[in-house]
Amino acid sequence: MSNQLNIEKDINNNLQNVKADKETTPVNISKNKVQVDGDLDVTGDFSAAGSTEVNVDTLNSTTVNATTVNATTVNSTTINNSGEVGLGTGATIESNADNQIDLNANTVLLTAADNSPGETEASLQIMSISGSDASLILREGVSSTRYIGIDASDGDKLKIGIGATVGANESIILDASDCFHKGSVSIKEKASAIADTASYGQLWVKTATPNQLYFTTDAGDDIQLTDGTSTAGGGGSTTLKHWMDWYYVSANLATQNYFYAALHNDEFGVSSSINTDLSSSGYSTTSLNNMWRWQRYARRIPYSGTVTKLMVHLESTGAAADSDVEVALWYVPPLTLDTSYASTANATCDHLGTITFDFSNASRNMTKELTSFNATSVTQGGWFFITLRKITSGDGSSFNCHPTVLWDGS
Repeated sequence: MSNQLNIEKDINNNLQNVKADKETTPVNISKNKVQVDGDLDVTGDFSAAGSTEVNVDTLNSTTVNATTVNATTVNSTTINNSGEVGLGTGATIESNADNQIDLNANTVLLTAADNSPGETEASLQIMSISGSDASLILREGVSSTRYIGIDASDGDKLKIGIGATVGANESIILDASDCFHKGSVSIKEKASAIADTASYGQLWVKTATPNQLYFTTDAGDDIQLTDGTSTAGGGGSTTLKHWMDWYYVSANLATQNYFYAALHNDEFGVSSSINTDLSSSGYSTTSLNNMWRWQRYARRIPYSGTVTKLMVHLESTGAAADSDVEVALWYVPPLTLDTSYASTANATCDHLGTITFDFSNASRNMTKELTSFNATSVTQGGWFFITLRKITSGDGSSFNCHPTVLWDGS
């Protein structure tokens, strides 16, 4: 039996069937076309030169070289193109046994089925087997690799990281409603926030020198968070509010123009002992004699800072009807640590400020505040003490005094 292939007529522009003896085959040829009615298996490379299209149902080949491939299924390891490789609607590309398909092209363009991306949705889907990662691996050359993928071993979170393995060296993690970022976030400065969106706030950096961190509410309220090297509206370090108060009970200011103070650990009654150091220069005193004396009436300052206010409530219970009383705040700087002082040694002091109370009737009480001082800076380990002085004559008994000093510190 002959195995010759033949056609009935000379080749012309009409397709003719190529027969084996008299048996019809799936191959039809003309001067400018070869048509295969059935499957075409190519061992090796398949090349279509020129601008000729390859139109098949299924194409099995190791390598496809063509300008355009229109096929329902392409089984190939490598697809090379000089122009475009077109896969029709519902087309499938299947790899060989090594599970890899190489597309040798500068651009892979995905458009909607009717070539109108603005009218019909288009999507690129990467689907793994259930329980396995699905990822897009990006490579720059051979060594630099980044990934975007679903980590099946971590609740199907979407991760972006360095490497080719999802979950390794991740930088950004997204789950159903939250975003996690490992490392610092750099935000480019700009002039203003974008348009407001209901239920969303904006964190952004405003152009300045140095630039400033802002938060904008969905109502369009711009809230400045930083200013220069500190938080907006604050100093370079955290500012804390401190206070110290005294309560002098039944203070008898018996002698006019004498300075009185109560012991720091006994608030009942007062003593004029401190007057020995203050009488000669009064409120201009800058040095205290006999260290033992003022130390018994002073209280230690636990934190450094700046004095901001002196608040005093003074009650006149049994004093004369016309009683003018001065309440003064004093400061003594810290002593040198690990230093032995004689009990009669001198110490410097500052008169910070005085509040004067004028009672025109007996049995009255009054509250006053002072916010302007001769000096405001105080140091941890220093001392505060309070003096009372009656500057009018007459009965000076039974004053109850409650002073409170406020200062800002670290």
